[in-house]
Amino acid sequence: MLKQAEVEIFNRILHEQQIMPVYQPIVSLTDGKVFGYEALSRVLDDKTSGKVLDLSIEHIFRIAEKMNKLWELETLCRKKALENAKHILVDMEKKLFLNVNPNAIHDIEFKDGFTKNRLDKYGLDFHNIVFEITERNAIMDKEAFLDSIEHYRKQNYGIAIDDVGSGYSGLNVINDIKPDIIKLDLNLIRNIDKDETKQFLCKAMVDFGKNADIKVIAEGIETEEELQMLIKLNVDFGQGYFLGIPRKSFADIAPEKINLIEKYHSKKYVEKIKDSIYPSIGYLSRKGYCLSPNEKSEDVYEMLRLNPTITEFTILENEVAIGFMTRRTLNELFSGGYGHSLYSKKNILELVNNNFLKVNHNMPIDHVSRIAMQRPFDRLYNPIVVELEGKYLGVVTIKDLLDACIKMDIAEK
Repeated sequence: MLKQAEVEIFNRILHEQQIMPVYQPIVSLTDGKVFGYEALSRVLDDKTSGKVLDLSIEHIFRIAEKMNKLWELETLCRKKALENAKHILVDMEKKLFLNVNPNAIHDIEFKDGFTKNRLDKYGLDFHNIVFEITERNAIMDKEAFLDSIEHYRKQNYGIAIDDVGSGYSGLNVINDIKPDIIKLDLNLIRNIDKDETKQFLCKAMVDFGKNADIKVIAEGIETEEELQMLIKLNVDFGQGYFLGIPRKSFADIAPEKINLIEKYHSKKYVEKIKDSIYPSIGYLSRKGYCLSPNEKSEDVYEMLRLNPTITEFTILENEVAIGFMTRRTLNELFSGGYGHSLYSKKNILELVNNNFLKVNHNMPIDHVSRIAMQRPFDRLYNPIVVELEGKYLGVVTIKDLLDACIKMDIAEK
């Protein structure tokens, strides 16, 4: 039973539009960049003072539900959130997450509110908006709801499911909606660094997201330890008071929080590499055949002819690799009727390729593999020169590199 005072307060809030939007950042747990903002609402004491009333928005929504005015309150909150976002998100290329009741999304008034003309009025586009579906009430018309989801998806709106893991949003809902994003409930995140069961559940959702092409956001991050664990579990994005509180402006997170994310992400990667069978490209390198830049090319050609085990060589100057050549390339230069006479008197440095692939010894093997495979076809299978503190360490053949990648892939499975 509602009190008369509650009814009067609610009517005043609705009539005078005493709602202030605030925006909480959603942050990449890879580099700390802001991916988007969730629009939340605060109740103002009055429209002009800007003072927040000591009454939660959740309580106001409960009153609205009892008064059958839920739609009017939702519409006001959404209108305020969009008005304040005018032009900002387009320039910043960020997403605006809007909480949506699943029973309202197929309403004609809701659809009218998200036409291109209406969004143009706010300086927004379809791709800026993510509908965040909270399934705390039973969906009354499931078929109409799913048809509406598909309608918005075709227009490039994002679809997120909130409170995953809370008991409200089950796997059947995720399967039906096939969202772009799932948000893990704050109760799953709370003290996740101390709870192994929560870690297993979170990891399962992350693995599911990777396989289903669904991004995962962890809500309610309140401690550094929770953040560190979520980064270790490969969660895509984070949200919570530890990273950034809801504000009236679209604020970035503090530089020290960005530094923490970068630090823990780097630490996670290093730990992963240490645990792998072959931790870095330096592990695979072997001492290759090296020559001075002053060697005569005819002498090198003759040396290779007498020693067929030398398949390539590196030119070193003060222990630094300045050139690289394969046996096949040198043989091709010396072949034909004029090859020997054209090149035999030149220094080998004049003939070698100085545009060759060099990598640092601690570069992860999978990174080196991707870089090596992007080379032009004529150099695709050339060995890779490895350096330690800028000095020549050795070479790695493509065969050894691919063998290592296969073994790592098998070990991970």
